[in-house]
Amino acid sequence: MKKVALLIIVFLIILVVIGIIASVISLLQEKSEERILTKDWIYYEHDVLGISFHYPPEWGEPITSPRTTITNLEKINELRKEGRENTDYVSELDYRVDLYFSGEKVPRIEIYNDEFKGKLPSNLRLMSLGPIDNFLEIKESHDICDYRFEFDKRPNVDWYVLEEIYSECRKDIKTSIRQTRVKREGGDTYYNYNLTDYAFVKLQNNYFDNAVISYFHAGKQSFDEILGPEDIFMEAGESYEKEKAKFSAFVGSIDVFPPTISEQKDFEVIEGEDPRITTIRKYYYKIVKGDLEDAYGMYKEGDIDFETYESWYEETILAEPSDFEEIGDNRYRFKVYFQDENREKELYHVTMEVEEEKIIPISSEKILTEFFQFEDMIAFTKERQGNSYLVVLEDGEEKVLDEGVAEFSFERGDKKMLLGPLKFSPKGNYLMSYFSFFGFGGIDIYNLNEKEKVLSLDLAHFNNSAFTEEEDYFFACVSNEMYGQCYEAIYSVSDFEEVYRKEEDMCAQKCSYDKERRVIRFEKGSYFPAEEKIIEFSLEDKEAREVAE
Repeated sequence: MKKVALLIIVFLIILVVIGIIASVISLLQEKSEERILTKDWIYYEHDVLGISFHYPPEWGEPITSPRTTITNLEKINELRKEGRENTDYVSELDYRVDLYFSGEKVPRIEIYNDEFKGKLPSNLRLMSLGPIDNFLEIKESHDICDYRFEFDKRPNVDWYVLEEIYSECRKDIKTSIRQTRVKREGGDTYYNYNLTDYAFVKLQNNYFDNAVISYFHAGKQSFDEILGPEDIFMEAGESYEKEKAKFSAFVGSIDVFPPTISEQKDFEVIEGEDPRITTIRKYYYKIVKGDLEDAYGMYKEGDIDFETYESWYEETILAEPSDFEEIGDNRYRFKVYFQDENREKELYHVTMEVEEEKIIPISSEKILTEFFQFEDMIAFTKERQGNSYLVVLEDGEEKVLDEGVAEFSFERGDKKMLLGPLKFSPKGNYLMSYFSFFGFGGIDIYNLNEKEKVLSLDLAHFNNSAFTEEEDYFFACVSNEMYGQCYEAIYSVSDFEEVYRKEEDMCAQKCSYDKERRVIRFEKGSYFPAEEKIIEFSLEDKEAREVAE
């Protein structure tokens, strides 16, 4: 008997060891698969939210909301509270910041503050009846496996039911299929199904700490037909397992940390520096430090009251002057990078005089676009006193090509908003620039030798407009069926006379140039009715022909 008992014990020990080995092997395999899956992924870190992760390139660029630049979560939290003060309608947007991606099928990180009590029904009539999930529970447990969706057995609501018809939790990922049933007034029932993976991460920034991460895989709707989980998984298709593995690896890569608090450095004294430049730097240092009364006191003279001045700079976190150039007695021209809380960095060109450690502002121009360069020419758009200017800088001298408004107003409705240069022509003789006019966009062409506009195309799109490489023709496709503009055109250079124009209901969706054949190709198509055709215009015989694909 003792031998039998001993054999049983040994056998059980062997089973336990085998189980442990199998678990370790399985875990190592999973880690190996994740490393293979994520080896070419991109690393992202947000120091203010206190989160980092790896993500696949096809997801696009990470984007934050409600601001694309977030520098101060406390101020965003205060802004959310202010938005809830005088209204009965409450949206979950009032409690959260988002981190998502620019691609089409991507996960979303919704990060809630502690005031959030759960998702409300999308139906406005039911919002007052409370949340459809148990967010408050997982906020405390941090366990996504406890996450549930349910909206039924509510008083006087027998026409709307939401429930999970499938739920599985594996590796800290909850897979849920939700069914929403809405009984319509006509008697039929509408069913909506949603297959989504979820994860939960607790952050450490003390303002928005509860991150619910979701990945929507598939949805389906039906009338009077109840579907099962297998139907929804089938709707997700063959890529479902691969996308689920990506999501799991993405969640596994997430790391959280307390945000770093940056301290204001002492003012830097530069030995041998022009004392007037030191005065300018000290002025901007005081603005960033928050000593606005001292900064305001450095004005030699001015008609701006302190309250107005304070409203300009009370949220400034960066004011960095550089590239100083002395352009006259006590007068300097330089660049300043400005940034306010939760705003993107902006570049200004400033001219200022300095007398006896006092400053006299002369001019300040906001640079609206990036700089486009062709050889020794630089094109950009700037703003000054409510106007926008398209500028070319050549041999250190600025030439204004065009003037527009910085913002639309009905009082100045005859002027365009200049949105900035797009591209130089192949030989640098012309500049394409984009404009907007009360929501309608278009392209202007400027002759850089004469510094004048030579062509303007309303509702034209940059990606459908170009010069030939020889710079002897310019072609454009205007495809906006909604506003009744649908044509393609070719213009000779340099007189910009039309050599070809075709207007019809079927718009050209794509225009291109074949240099070897000297042919401009227009690929046309329509949705209703579905139709496609290709027109090629020969620059040799000036004839347009329809060709087969």
